[in-house]
Amino acid sequence: MKFTVLGSGGSEGVPSLFCTCASCEHARRNPESPDYRRCTSYLIDDDTLIDFGPDLREQMRLFYVDYAKIRRVLNTHCHGDHLNLELIGRRGSPKFALNPPVLDFYGDDMPQRCVGGEKGGGFAYASMRSCPIHPGERLTTPDGSMEIFAVRADHDPGTTPLNYILTRGGKSLLIANDTGWWSDETWEMIRQCGYKLDAAIIDCYGAARNPDLAKSHMGLNVYLKFRTRLIEYGLMTEETPNFATHFEHHSVCPHEELLKIMTPLNVTPCYDGLTFEF
Repeated sequence: MKFTVLGSGGSEGVPSLFCTCASCEHARRNPESPDYRRCTSYLIDDDTLIDFGPDLREQMRLFYVDYAKIRRVLNTHCHGDHLNLELIGRRGSPKFALNPPVLDFYGDDMPQRCVGGEKGGGFAYASMRSCPIHPGERLTTPDGSMEIFAVRADHDPGTTPLNYILTRGGKSLLIANDTGWWSDETWEMIRQCGYKLDAAIIDCYGAARNPDLAKSHMGLNVYLKFRTRLIEYGLMTEETPNFATHFEHHSVCPHEELLKIMTPLNVTPCYDGLTFEF
């Protein structure tokens, strides 16, 4: 399995459009550097997109995404930086797109309603197929290539947010952005799930400047406690590759500083364009 980080920033990105904080000014002066961060999204292998955000057009251009190979979208929640309905509307055929490939759309109740509309017709218009998934469910994709396990994230409850464990070819990956410390119910699901993770991508919105953030997102101290709990529950080891992501512009420092802080802790800070194969 291979993942590509298409974006590693919060909803405002780095730089935030009108912000003059040190992080934003630094990124603005260095647009080709790892400090320039777009809305958080990932590509798994060539066929699975995690979130459909507002920066997708640029991300596909920058990171050589072959649109024709994408077969499914997994949505974490329906905030606009993760589910951009205007861009989904650009899949409308034939006005905006000529015969786009049908994509399976996985997500909980609110994202399904956002895309489908009141009568569900939005899916047909956007050449998507509704694939509802709820906390505790395990689904296998129609082509049999991937198993998807969903748990409830700690984020805006009105968006019915999910985190995922994806399994393909005997390898498992945790996608856990846009979450604070999981609820007891989610931790119990994770304790009993039976997966052994080969890699994990985990929210670190507060980074080292807001390290104790634990609600809706996480800072670095909470990230480390979160990872420790995963180790205690047997899902990963101290050596399992883990990646911090979804950095907020006020909290994140330049990438070189992040490396100095996180590398000794066996944490890899994500940047746009990072790839990892396992």
